[in-house]
Amino acid sequence: MIKIFYNDRILAFNEDASSDIQSAKILHFDDNTESAIKLFLNSSDCYNLVILGASDDAALCLLKKVFTVIEAGGGRVVDKQGRMLFIFRSGRWDLPKGWLENGETLAQCAVREVSEECGLNSADIVNEGKLITTYHIYPFKDGFALKVTHWYRMKYIGTGTTKPQTEEDITEVKWVSESEMEEVKRNTYGNIRMVLES
Repeated sequence: MIKIFYNDRILAFNEDASSDIQSAKILHFDDNTESAIKLFLNSSDCYNLVILGASDDAALCLLKKVFTVIEAGGGRVVDKQGRMLFIFRSGRWDLPKGWLENGETLAQCAVREVSEECGLNSADIVNEGKLITTYHIYPFKDGFALKVTHWYRMKYIGTGTTKPQTEEDITEVKWVSESEMEEVKRNTYGNIRMVLES
């Protein structure tokens, strides 16, 4: 299953005939799927859309026709005390992530973005491997972009202080303890909750 977040709504592709997504319109993958996706994106109705009968490969092939696809890397970073690193941007808690640049791997991109967005020395960020891939849609130029974010588990082994990258509209960087996590989860995005729960 591919689950794509668009604001607080979900567009999902599922190969079999089941879905656990609530308040969803259910359609079957066919020649009208592209039109259904465009209608979903431009609708003021708050519904989720589940497309059944498409393999992940077929779904991704269609999505590349509909959207500008942007590859990105991000990190779920934990410090020596077990706290998790969050950024605050556009009124919600988020995890550091950003676009892949020419000549770098996704793992390098993820560490660079954590370093830049949070003001940490990249030498103090240890990448411990791939975690999950998430998808979300947002307005881009004259249409929409599909951001495909490759998330990595990371450890911060340094002692430096954080500094928000204000030119990216980040207003706060915070190490969040387990006792504060529920509050953060209530004010974050669906794809970020997936990263936290993976």
